[in-house]
Amino acid sequence: MAKEIKMPDLGTAVKQVTLLNWCKEEGEFVKRGEIICEVETDKATTELESIAEGVLLKQVVPANSEVEVGEVIAYVGQEGESISTSQPSQESAAKQDLPQGSPEQTKSGPRIATMVRNLATKLNVDLNAVQGSGPGGRITCQDVKEAKQMAGSQEPPTTCQQGAAISKNQLGVARTITKSWQEIVPISVTAKVDMS
Repeated sequence: MAKEIKMPDLGTAVKQVTLLNWCKEEGEFVKRGEIICEVETDKATTELESIAEGVLLKQVVPANSEVEVGEVIAYVGQEGESISTSQPSQESAAKQDLPQGSPEQTKSGPRIATMVRNLATKLNVDLNAVQGSGPGGRITCQDVKEAKQMAGSQEPPTTCQQGAAISKNQLGVARTITKSWQEIVPISVTAKVDMS
């Protein structure tokens, strides 16, 4: 039976990471512990190792896509093995567990992550009017921010004035510094030193 490869918890506070690129293509043999893809968090770029040995049957998530921790990103199994449709993905299983009439059920299309829903509430963005750019049309945090900017938001742009794109690492540093200035009282210390 095909083995699910899920996005592990990389030990950061962020529960959504970017799958940058695949190091193995569909149909290639993968050893246990071999690098299959590269992922980027707000702090660093990390190589992800396979937890199973066999043929990479399917890449569920395309490169340069936002992925949540615990989400299935690929299947590894025997050559020629078909991925059983009876294997429920984490997303469909979570959707089945939801009570009827819940926000997750009433929203048509892919399930919306709690983090994305909270951000939309904070920025006062209607998710029904947001077009998702993630896998399967999933709405990402970036989609919500762009929707807010298009609606005339004062959200700071993600590029500097010179036009150079800001990396995810730089955005993480900027968020941390901004948060510290907002939540922690800054203290300035001065001292006189006799350099003679």
